[in-house]
Amino acid sequence: MVILMDKTLEFWLGVELGGRDRREDWKKRQKRILKILERWEEFGDAGRKTNRDGKVRWCASEQLLSRLQDAERDALEEFDDADW
Repeated sequence: MVILMDKTLEFWLGVELGGRDRREDWKKRQKRILKILERWEEFGDAGRKTNRDGKVRWCASEQLLSRLQDAERDALEEFDDADW
């Protein structure tokens, strides 16, 4: 089974996994990924959508994207305010 997701979730999933699962067998890795995605769905950070082919695709929620935009804006402001 292939787990389809958008680039935002794919990136943050890599951060969450931390590269430690590379040696883990594929079934265990898939279960771990699905657990994380389901947890994010509970928190409102991810959701499931159906693509044109009828396959389920995981997508970042507007809530998550908004928080990421706020964090990026704050980081840029801190960078601009820093004394170099």
